[in-house]
Amino acid sequence: MRELVYNSEEEFLSGLREIVKQVDPKKIKVVMPYHIEEVEEILRLKDSKVKFFTLVGCVVGCIIGFALTVWTSLSWPMIVGGKPPVTLVPYVIIAFELTALLGGILTTLGFFILSREKGNVEIGSDRFIIYVEEN
Repeated sequence: MRELVYNSEEEFLSGLREIVKQVDPKKIKVVMPYHIEEVEEILRLKDSKVKFFTLVGCVVGCIIGFALTVWTSLSWPMIVGGKPPVTLVPYVIIAFELTALLGGILTTLGFFILSREKGNVEIGSDRFIIYVEEN
């Protein structure tokens, strides 16, 4: 793996443009001290897959929220004034809370799973680094 280090943003962007002309963008990894949107355009990056973790977490959380409240009210019924034991309106609060909770947990988990670093990466560096995978 070839490592190219730049000290300024301008040098980094021009070097990245030159490398993309020679190498497949899928074989390039960049480390930057701050986010630069132009890098996404140069590398033609796809959308993140973290949103699927969020979707699964929210759907599962909502289902669990409603299932938990319905199961609880059927197992220990409190029939007051002839009302039905299962009324969904008050259970929306619990379902919403579990939707937000599991959505947030799975989003964080998905972020860490998908962003595992490979190779020698300097965290907190003030330099711009381009790693090029060689065949």
